Amino acid sequence: MSRATTLPEGRHPATLLCHPLVFVAVVVCAVNDHLLKGSGIIPGAITGKLSDFAGLFFFPILLAVLFLLATQLLAYLVPPIQRRLPTDDPRLYLDPAAILTIAVFTALNISHSANALAEPYWGVVTMDATDLF
Repeated sequence: MSRATTLPEGRHPATLLCHPLVFVAVVVCAVNDHLLKGSGIIPGAITGKLSDFAGLFFFPILLAVLFLLATQLLAYLVPPIQRRLPTDDPRLYLDPAAILTIAVFTALNISHSANALAEPYWGVVTMDATDLF
């Protein structure tokens, strides 16, 4: 296999998404958002923070895998780039993915302009500066 399609130990890029903690975060987010929020079982302040925590854990990992797959596609389409791009390991993309996730999350919680830009895609995002803690 070419360098662009192999990972250490022959793993696929999506193996990061199969980690048990990622699975737990996705389940927590889904159960929280679709069953607990607004049900009165758990106070809204807790369900809001639970979604934020689970999403901030999961989303950078998903984004890192997507960055890696995009890089691999670019390396496949433009072979000379293959030698210059880090296309081996999704963990190389975790820092930029985490920074991007935190930047967007922060902007949505403190900026009315950012919130207005996101509204057509995500609906109304409740601005809560305490989420930044």
